[in-house]
Amino acid sequence: MNPKETSFKKLVFGNGALAGGLLIILLQFPSITEFYELKTIDSRFRIKDYFEQNPPMHESVVHVNLDNYSKAKSGYDIWPKKMYADLLEKVAESGARAMVVDVMFINSADTVGNGKLVESYLKMGNAVSPYLLQFGDIAEPFSWVRSEDVLDAFFFEMNPSVERGSINHAVTLLTTPMVEIIEQSASTGFANMEPDADGVIRRVPALAEVDGKLVLSFYFQSLCTFLDYDSEQIEVVSRQKVMLHNFPVLGGDGVEEVSLPLDKNGNLIVNLAGGYNKNNYPRSYSAWDVLGSKRKLAELNDKLVIVSDISSTSMNHFSPVPLNKLFPRSYLISNGINTIMTRNFIKVFSGWSSIFLTLILGVIIIYLSHKLRLTQFSMASLIVILSYLLITGLAFVFNGIILPVFSVIIPGIGMVLFTSVNRFSEAERYKGVLEGSLQSYLSPTLMEKIKDDPDILKVGGQTKRISVIFSDIVAFTSFCDKADPAEVQNVLERYFSETAKIIFSNGGYIDKYLGDGILIFFENDGDEVTSAKIAVESAVEMQKMAKKLDTEFKEQNRLPFAIRIGTTTGYAKVGNIGPVERKDYTIVGSVVNLCQRLESFGEAGDIVIDSDTHFFIKDDYETVDFGEQAMKGFEKPVKTYKVKNND
Repeated sequence: MNPKETSFKKLVFGNGALAGGLLIILLQFPSITEFYELKTIDSRFRIKDYFEQNPPMHESVVHVNLDNYSKAKSGYDIWPKKMYADLLEKVAESGARAMVVDVMFINSADTVGNGKLVESYLKMGNAVSPYLLQFGDIAEPFSWVRSEDVLDAFFFEMNPSVERGSINHAVTLLTTPMVEIIEQSASTGFANMEPDADGVIRRVPALAEVDGKLVLSFYFQSLCTFLDYDSEQIEVVSRQKVMLHNFPVLGGDGVEEVSLPLDKNGNLIVNLAGGYNKNNYPRSYSAWDVLGSKRKLAELNDKLVIVSDISSTSMNHFSPVPLNKLFPRSYLISNGINTIMTRNFIKVFSGWSSIFLTLILGVIIIYLSHKLRLTQFSMASLIVILSYLLITGLAFVFNGIILPVFSVIIPGIGMVLFTSVNRFSEAERYKGVLEGSLQSYLSPTLMEKIKDDPDILKVGGQTKRISVIFSDIVAFTSFCDKADPAEVQNVLERYFSETAKIIFSNGGYIDKYLGDGILIFFENDGDEVTSAKIAVESAVEMQKMAKKLDTEFKEQNRLPFAIRIGTTTGYAKVGNIGPVERKDYTIVGSVVNLCQRLESFGEAGDIVIDSDTHFFIKDDYETVDFGEQAMKGFEKPVKTYKVKNND
C-alpha cells in the first residue's frame, strides 16, 4: 500500500471514529448542549422576525383582552364574575362562532355571580373552557379522588380511545372549572404549557391520554370547536406524528389530510406571528370597549374569539418566548391555533438527520483535506462550518425547518482539528525525515576542507570568484496542491539525492534547499577560472537526470517532472556567515541574486547563463543569445544566453 493511500485511510478512519464518538455522546446526553441549542433556535426566530418572514395571523382569530385600560376604567383589579358574564354575553351577541374563555372559574368560597356566569355560558353555547392535567409515568394509573360529578361532567368516556404511552399520559386532573361551567361549555381542553429547560416556552402539547381516552389541548380543542371538527377523525400514528383526516380547508368547502409534526414528547412548536411588542396582533380589542359598546361588534362576527386577562396585575399569565421575555399566554393559544389553521408548521430535524448531516460534513472536510494545503484547508473548513450555520438560518427563516446545530458542528470541528493535527504531524515527520536525509548531502569537498583547515568555520568569509547554480522544479506549487504530502516528499528526496550525487562528484557545494529549489556553487583552485565550465557541465547533467526522473514518474502516473536552471559567475563572499544563533557555510552577493533571476526566465529544461559564464564556456558549449533582460534589483539589463543541445 502506497503512503498516499495509507494516509488517506488513516484520515477517513480517524475522522469517522472521532465524529462517531462525539455524535453518540451528544445524542445520548442531549443535556450537554441543550441550553445552547435552544438559544440557537431563539436566534433563528429573531432573524425570521427581523426579515419579517413570520406567518400572518389568520383573520378568523380575534382577542378580547382584559387589559390595564379595562381594569382602570372599571375600577376593579379583579373583575367580578358578573362583569365577566356581561362581557361573554356581549361577545356571544356579536356572533362569535367559538369563544375561547382563557379564564378558569374554579369553585371558591366567593359564590357571588356564579349563577349569572353559568347563565352566560348557557347563552353562549359555543364556549371552550380550560383545565389542567398532571402528567406522569405510563405505569401510574389515572386517579381522581375528588367529586365524581366533576369527572363525569367532562364525558371523557365519550372520547376516542388511544393506546397508553403513545402520547402524554395524565395521572390526574390538577385544576378544573366549576362543574356547572364544564357542563355548559361546548368543549374543554387542557391548558398545560411547560417551558423548555431554559424557562422559555417554544412548544405546547397538542393532545394527551386520560385513562385510555384521547383529550385535546386547549388551543387545539378551540380550533376543532371553531371548525366543527370531530376528534374521531384524529389518528395518533406516533408521539411525533398525528394525522388529521378530512380536516377542513380554510376558505373553501373541501377537506384534506393534515400531518401534525410533533417533537418526541408530542409537542407542537409554535410558529410565532411575531413579537408581542411589534404590533403583529392588530385584531385585539379591549374588554372595556367591547363591554361598553352599544351595538353588536361586526369585528367579532363568525370569529374565533379568545377572552383573557393580560393586565399587569396578572403576571402569571405571561411567559418568556423566543421573541419576548414577557408574552401573554393567551397569545400562545392564538399562535398555536394559527400554526395548525394555516399549516405553517415548524419541522424539527434531529436524531438520524444529525448523523446524515455529520456524514455530509465529514465527506466535505476529508475532500478539502485531500485537495488543499493545510492553511487553505483551515480557511475552507471554517467557511464550510459557517456556511452550515447560514443554511440552518435560511432553512428556518424560509421553510420553517429546524436543523441541528451543535450535534453537527461539534463533530465537524472535531474532524477539522483532527485533520489539521494529522496533517501537521505528517508534515513535521516528513520535514524531520527530509532534514535527516539532507545531512548526508554535505559536500565531501567541504568536509575535507574543514578537516584540513578548521578556521573555515570561523565567523566571516572571503571574497572569491565563484560560479553559482540555482535549480527549481517547474510547476511545483501546482504539484503540491494536487499531491499527497508523502508523494511530494518522495519526489523531493529523489530529486535532491540525484542532484547531490552530480554536484558532489564535480566538487561543488550545495548551499541550501529553498523549498523545491537548490542553491549550488563551485569555487576555483588558484587563479584559473574553472568553476564556470564545471557549473555548466553539472547543469547539463542535472537536466539529463531530470528527464530520466520524468520518464520514471510518468510510469508511476505522476505529474510531469522538469526543472529550470540558472547559472552565473562572479564575486561573492564565501564562508561561515550568519547571526549568532545560527551560522551557515554559505555565499552572499549579487551574483547569487542574479542566478535566481536568470532561472525564472527559463522554460522547462532550460539552462540560462549570464555573459560572464558565457565567456568561459563559449568554446565548449553551443549557446543561443537570449538577449538583454531587465532583472528585478538590477539597474541595467543583463545579457543572457541559453545553453544549447544540453541533451
